[in-house]
Amino acid sequence: MLIADRFQISNQQSKNYQGVNLSDSTPPNAPSTIARLIEYGPAYGVIPAAEPNWPPVWAAALAAVAAVTGTRDERMDAFDAFTHTHAEGHSIRQLVFAALPPSENRLLNNRFIFNAADAFKPPPAQDWCIDGLLARRSLNILVGDPGSKKTLLALDLAVCLAAGKPWLGRPVHQCPVLFIDEETGKPRLWARIHASLQAHNATPETPFHYMSLPNFDLRDPDECERLMQAAQSVNAGLIVIDALADVVRGSDENSVLALQPFILRMRYLAEATHAAVLILHHNNKSGIFRGSSVISAGVDLLLNIESEPDSARINLQPLKTRDAAPEPFAALAHFAPGRFHLTPEPYQMDKDAPVWQNTSSAILSLLAQLGQADMECLAQRLDGIVLGTLRNAIHQLKLSGLIERADGGAKGARASYKLSVKGLELLTSTTPPNDDY
Repeated sequence: MLIADRFQISNQQSKNYQGVNLSDSTPPNAPSTIARLIEYGPAYGVIPAAEPNWPPVWAAALAAVAAVTGTRDERMDAFDAFTHTHAEGHSIRQLVFAALPPSENRLLNNRFIFNAADAFKPPPAQDWCIDGLLARRSLNILVGDPGSKKTLLALDLAVCLAAGKPWLGRPVHQCPVLFIDEETGKPRLWARIHASLQAHNATPETPFHYMSLPNFDLRDPDECERLMQAAQSVNAGLIVIDALADVVRGSDENSVLALQPFILRMRYLAEATHAAVLILHHNNKSGIFRGSSVISAGVDLLLNIESEPDSARINLQPLKTRDAAPEPFAALAHFAPGRFHLTPEPYQMDKDAPVWQNTSSAILSLLAQLGQADMECLAQRLDGIVLGTLRNAIHQLKLSGLIERADGGAKGARASYKLSVKGLELLTSTTPPNDDY
């Protein structure tokens, strides 16, 4: 049950609580709005406004809480002071208290000691945001080159999820969404969200929430806690962060010591909020995701996006999955004045792309020629590619299932690699190219 639903039930149950009966004068969402503001505070300066149908007393109660910029206790003190000085204060107090979200530290549940009897019970069914692709309580990264439409695709996904509409042919399980923009800026982001909402026939009540340039530094545990509170305040089932580099600014992306604490905090964020966390990230100049392999090792889904800036076609390839095994898929972007949306498109290999377009394709092509090769051989044949980039590319190709160890992977054996069955199928695909658009 959504928090908003619990609030409505609580309000209904509290209409006659201790003689209180405000069913005719209480706006349905006023108690829950004030309760969430008390519990979580404003979402980084965005203070909820009283709606036109609110009676003046409810608007004044909201204003009393909103005027406090301090802690939860200080907001509660301000609410208490208002209710003790107003004739209808007692009634308002009972309704708001009934709507307060339960305070809990969900991470403490991870410290319970379970036993075999617990595990012997059938495990719960997987809880999905998007069937077969994006799971609840999961950490996911969407990676691609600049201009590959990462933000547009993430917005389209998020709006479909918030509106309860299938995304690229996949069923969704509707839930509120929180989109964290650290790159685009409010005017451009506003325009993009508006275009997506319009194209999907969403309404002003669609539970899509966003913050633009909130300046999160998610290397800081306190900042992660604030983001967690913001997500819980809207009961977000999906949290989108655009982009990774902006929330760990100043860190060395190639350092395990620098990136691992961030990845762990994002894992805890997903667990504590019961949400899917989707982080947008950039490729390096070689076409491989930037940074340490801890990024790919620590996520549940690593999804690669490819799209030329002047093309409407978008190819998506899962490079790593834990909860499902989705095949590569594709989308077509539709732009119109004030409207933007994606539609599903058959996945096809780009036959016109040069073989040496990036390090990954170079390795695949070389292994197709040689049959197998070790790191030293690959480094010699791919002259000009630094060793760190080469290792990163091999790691990514192994995660994607396109290559595998030719030596069997025995401990102490010199690592050599060959194309997997999947890699061979990828390189020998005879699907005709799509000439549309």
